[in-house]
Amino acid sequence: MRGPFPLNFSRVDILVIPGRPGVYGIANTADSPVYIARAENDLSLSLRRWVDKYKFFWFEYALSPKDAYLMECEAFHKSPDKRLENKLHPGPPDNLKLKCPVCGGT
Repeated sequence: MRGPFPLNFSRVDILVIPGRPGVYGIANTADSPVYIARAENDLSLSLRRWVDKYKFFWFEYALSPKDAYLMECEAFHKSPDKRLENKLHPGPPDNLKLKCPVCGGT
């Protein structure tokens, strides 16, 4: 993922194209993300929800909700377990039956 970038409205508006799916990480320090998630439809909107709750973000665009899920799984497994605030494995999009490309879980 690209980043870290300061998480504020103006930085999100400058860097993130609205209406695109993607995966993102957020944190209060610029070291590494402590929360990994995906946006199936609008990465910009998802990041804007975290302004004033976290200070930094990382992101990467995806081609589709399926791609965003696969990327989220990879980022989730690359992050040290003790650093992540979201401990539960990502679930697939509601309308797709997918397995994690890293561990095979759903």
